[in-house]
Amino acid sequence: MTVLSKEEVIHIFTHQLPEILDEYPDLEPQLYHVFLKTFARKEEVAAVQQELAEFREETREDFALVRTEMREGFERVDQRFGQVDQRFDGVDQRLDGVDQRLDGIDERFEQVDQRFEQLHAEMRQGFEEVYRRIDQLGAVGNPQ
Repeated sequence: MTVLSKEEVIHIFTHQLPEILDEYPDLEPQLYHVFLKTFARKEEVAAVQQELAEFREETREDFALVRTEMREGFERVDQRFGQVDQRFDGVDQRLDGVDQRLDGIDERFEQVDQRFEQLHAEMRQGFEEVYRRIDQLGAVGNPQ
């Protein structure tokens, strides 16, 4: 297969083809039909361009709608997060109240523990006093 240069192809189309068609006019419809099959007509190109323009516009509108829906969805999510934050704030406040009550209970237990320790010390002193007197009584009643 022979590969033609650009110049040779241009020469064929601009000089040789018109000469061939002048010599064989009945070839013109066949060549025209071949060109129509091979190349798109202006009307076809214009139709494709129109379809592309319509598709581009539809796509632009669809993306705008998607962006709007996404923005609205994110706004709803943000609102829900805000509500959850408020709920957590409420839970935190309630837990702070529970902590304060537990601190109060701890203080009371410490006071009770201190009172028990005080009573225990008093009882020990009292028993030591009782033991000492018993020892004294035993020493008095039992002279050695």
